[in-house]
Amino acid sequence: MVSNDHPPPDRSHAKDGTVTTDEPRPSRTRSISRKVGVLLVGVPVLLLGIALIPLPGPGTIVVLAGLAILSLEFAWAERLSGKIKDGFRTLFDRIFRHR
Repeated sequence: MVSNDHPPPDRSHAKDGTVTTDEPRPSRTRSISRKVGVLLVGVPVLLLGIALIPLPGPGTIVVLAGLAILSLEFAWAERLSGKIKDGFRTLFDRIFRHR
């Protein structure tokens, strides 16, 4: 038995080889909801990591985890995370190269 409830979406091929469909894009409400959700999870993790930096605990790792969560939706978090990682790579290179 074949169901004809929904015909396949119309597909068009652009000159650059990409395929586009007439399917609707995610709604603006869904996009905003995702950003709010990422903020509600990422900011507390980031703040916990910042609080753990002077205290005993894995502060830097938690900060990077918070930035990783935030970078799902925010480019500034991804850039900041990259700068922190580069700084640690430079620090480790200096420490272990001088031995």
